[in-house]
Amino acid sequence: MLDGRHLPLPFFKLDKKFRILERSLAAGKLFAEKESFLDLADEDSRRKAEKVLSSGKKDSELVLRTLQSPLALFKLNINTDNEFLYLILTEQNSKMEMLVQQVELHRRRLAETDLQLLAKKEEAEDAYRKIIELSCPFIMLTKKTALLPLYGDLTEELVSANAGRLLNLLQETCAEQVTIDFHGVGSITETGMKALANLVKEFTLMGASTCFASLNPVQAKQVYSSHTTLDATYVSSLSSALETYLL
Repeated sequence: MLDGRHLPLPFFKLDKKFRILERSLAAGKLFAEKESFLDLADEDSRRKAEKVLSSGKKDSELVLRTLQSPLALFKLNINTDNEFLYLILTEQNSKMEMLVQQVELHRRRLAETDLQLLAKKEEAEDAYRKIIELSCPFIMLTKKTALLPLYGDLTEELVSANAGRLLNLLQETCAEQVTIDFHGVGSITETGMKALANLVKEFTLMGASTCFASLNPVQAKQVYSSHTTLDATYVSSLSSALETYLL
C-alpha cells in the first residue's frame, strides 16, 4: 500500500469533518501544522474551502496560507471514499500574480498619463476630461466580471462625469459582476457617496451585482453609516475579490 507521506506533491488525507489525518512530507514543508484543513485557508476563503470539499467535485482551486505566503493559489485534485477525502495540491500562484500585476500596470500607466496630459496647457480642457475618465476606468477581467478601480477623491462630479459611460459599457459587455476598488481613493464626500450609491442601484437594475473592495477603516465607516441598505458586498482587499469572483 502506498505511503502518502512520500508523495512528491502536497497530499492530505481528511476525514468527513475535514480533519487532517495524514499529510505528505511535501505538505509539511509548505503548510503550518493544523488540525483541520479549513484552518489552512484565510478568513475570506474558508467558506469556499468547506463548500468545495463538500461538493463532490474532483478538482477545484483554493487560496491557502503557506509558511512563505499568506495568499497562495492551489489547484486541488480530490478523491473520496465512504470514510475519507484524499487531496493532492498543485501551486498555481502565477495566475493570481498575473491578475494583480495587470491592475498594478494600469495604475502606473495612469500616473504617467496624468503627467503627460497636464503638461499640455493648450489641451487643458481635453486633458481634464480624459483624466476624469481615467480616474474611473472599466476593465473587463473575464467575459462576465469587470473591475472598476477609483482614483482620487470620490466626489459627485467624478461619478456624474463617468456614470453614462460606465452604464453604456456595462450594457455593451453584459458584465454580471462589478468590483469597485477603493485602493486609490482619497477622501469621500457625502454627495460623492450618494452618487456612487445611485450608480450601484443602476448596475443592479441592469442585472449586475456589485462588490466594494479595499475600503480603509475611515472609508468603511463613511460607507456603512450612510448607506447601510446599499445592495453591495464587501471584501477586505482586491486580491480577495479576485479570488472570490474569478476562481
